[in-house]
Amino acid sequence: MTTLELNLNSLTELAKSVLDIEADNLEKLKENYPDKLISITADAAKDEDIKNGVFETIKQFGKIDIAVHNACLCTFESESNSNYELYDKVMDINFYSFVELVRQATKNKYFADGGSVV
Repeated sequence: MTTLELNLNSLTELAKSVLDIEADNLEKLKENYPDKLISITADAAKDEDIKNGVFETIKQFGKIDIAVHNACLCTFESESNSNYELYDKVMDINFYSFVELVRQATKNKYFADGGSVV
């Protein structure tokens, strides 16, 4: 079973909220699971987008059982071609967006009892 198959199978049991900077690809999947999936266009480097994504998830589903941070910016530049701005952007997406997701999701007890951050 592939990861995609596993994710599709779990949609039949769990509601999903997906934040992605390119959420257009999820529209077809939303048609198949209209009451189980919402997609929200969000830039992981923008705290307001993460806050909005958590808000929309709570509005739709009432709680968060699991929050998975999967945003990543990989740089393949050589060290001599890298600079502070690049490292700053990498940290914004790879680390600080995770911190903001946890901060927003744990506010006001949005997590269900036993909820997890991955």
